[in-house]
Amino acid sequence: MKIDQEGLQIQSRLADEKHNILVVEIGGYVDQGNCHLLQQTINSCMDDNCVNLIFDFSKLIYMSSAGWGVLIGEIKGFRENGGDIKLANMGPEIYEIYQMLEFYHIISEYPSVEEELNSFLNIEKPLIPEQKSATRPDGEKKKSGLADDP
Repeated sequence: MKIDQEGLQIQSRLADEKHNILVVEIGGYVDQGNCHLLQQTINSCMDDNCVNLIFDFSKLIYMSSAGWGVLIGEIKGFRENGGDIKLANMGPEIYEIYQMLEFYHIISEYPSVEEELNSFLNIEKPLIPEQKSATRPDGEKKKSGLADDP
């Protein structure tokens, strides 16, 4: 699936066919005016029984509360179907909002798509050699997404 309209670019690719894991790359801006395109993408994934989604935010510039609402609002349905939604490659501004709103209690994030893919596959040793660091853009250590994180 590929979308390039209203300041938003969305492209998806199958990362692991056996486990039905889809990487959804998001670029540009997600706001009230175009968040329906993000919702449409998520609905299409669910319709295709692809319940493990990795959202790659490496090209995302801005995400409004409407965009965050779409993602957070869909997690329950994916988890009820044995899947999950996870986030990767957040830039400093996106990560700051994620932290401020304490979404790490709800949705997991990873510094790279590769690390996120390994988490879906429950692999302790990475499939791909590790990147330089597992720290966030602001220098903090990554949060696991568990409620008991400090």
